[in-house]
Amino acid sequence: MAFKVDPDYVDVAERIREFKTTYPDGTLQPVDHDNPYIVQEIGGETVIVYHAAAFRTPDDPRPGIGVASEPYPGKTPYTKGSEIQNAETSAWGRAIVALGIPTKRVASSEEVRNREAERSTQQDQQREQAAAVQQAAPATAPAPAGNGTITQAQAKQLHENLVAKGRGSKWFLGVIASKGIGDGEHLTSIPSGEYDRLLEIVAGFTDPPPPEPPSPAAAPAPTVSADDFAEPAQVAQEPHQEVAAPAAASAAPESSATAGAAPADEGEEVPPGMDAEQYKAYLEEQRIAAAGQTKRKATVTPQQLTRLGAQCAELENLGVGEQEWRTYMETEEGVRSRKLLTKTAAVRMIDRLRRWNVDLQTGVVGASEKAVA
Repeated sequence: MAFKVDPDYVDVAERIREFKTTYPDGTLQPVDHDNPYIVQEIGGETVIVYHAAAFRTPDDPRPGIGVASEPYPGKTPYTKGSEIQNAETSAWGRAIVALGIPTKRVASSEEVRNREAERSTQQDQQREQAAAVQQAAPATAPAPAGNGTITQAQAKQLHENLVAKGRGSKWFLGVIASKGIGDGEHLTSIPSGEYDRLLEIVAGFTDPPPPEPPSPAAAPAPTVSADDFAEPAQVAQEPHQEVAAPAAASAAPESSATAGAAPADEGEEVPPGMDAEQYKAYLEEQRIAAAGQTKRKATVTPQQLTRLGAQCAELENLGVGEQEWRTYMETEEGVRSRKLLTKTAAVRMIDRLRRWNVDLQTGVVGASEKAVA
C-alpha cells in the first residue's frame, strides 16, 4: 500500500511558523496547566486526549482551542513511546487552525496545471526506469518465497545495497513500514512485488562522503564533561548490610576489599571468572561497604543515557550552551550530571529536553529561556 501525502497539506511545523510570524507575541500552551492531558477509554480503546490553546497575545481573551487524541500504546514504531508528544503536537496544530490559519495552501489554476504536468513527467520517468530494470534483470532471478515475500538472497542483496549507501536496514525497515510495507523488523517481510522498486529507491540514495582522517587535536564531544563522571554526594549512613561478592571473586586481592580501594589499574590482575567491568563493580561495592554507605538505587540506564545525550546534543546544535541545560536539569531534578539521575527522573528529563528542542525548532522559546525559567 503506497503512502501518499497531499502536496497542498500544511504540516504542524509550518503552521507554527506561520502562527509565530502572524502573532509574534503568541504562545502555545495547554488549556489546563495542571492537567494538560487525560487518559480515557473510548470504544474499548485507551487514548490520551490533549487540550491545547493558541494565545495570540499574553492576554488573549479568546485563544484558539485544539483537542487531539492518540491511541495508547502507539501502534507504530514512531508513535509507541511518544503518545503524549504526538497528541500535544496535533492539538497545537488544531488550535492554530482555530485561529484561521489554514491547513491547505491556496493554489492558482496555473499552479495546479503545472503540478499535474510535473506529476505526469515523473510517472513517465518512473515507467521508463521500471522497464529498464526489468530488461536488465537476470533470467534466473530467485523465485519469491512461498508466502509472497522476498527470499533470503534478495534480503541479503538489499541489505548490502543499503550498507553501500551508508544506511542501516533497521532505519530502512522503519521508513517503509510507515508506508505499509513489511513488518518493520525483517527484510524478508517485504512483499516480493515491492523488491524491484525498493532496489531502485536505494540505488538513488546519495553516496556517503568518504571518512575524514582523525584529527590528533580533535576536541572532546561537547555533550560530555567531567560532571558526567562525578561521584554522588555523600549518602546518609544506614545500618551496614553485607554485600555478597560474586562466587568467582574469592581470589580478589584482600587489600582492595578491606581498604576500600579504587578500581584496579590497567596493570592489576583480574581474578579468574571475572572480566574487568565485573571486577571494577565488585571493588566499588567493597569501597561503599567499607565507608558505611548504601549503594545508589535505580540509577539511570545506559539506554536512557544515550537518549539524554542525543537530546542535549540537539540542544547544543540549536545554540543552547552546556551550562544552560545543566542548570535547567539541576533546577528540575536537583543534579547537574545525567549519570546521577534515577530511572524515573531520567524519563521526566528526556521528555523535558525533547519539549525544549521542539520549542526551539518552532520558535516558541529562545535558546536561553529554559535555563532562566
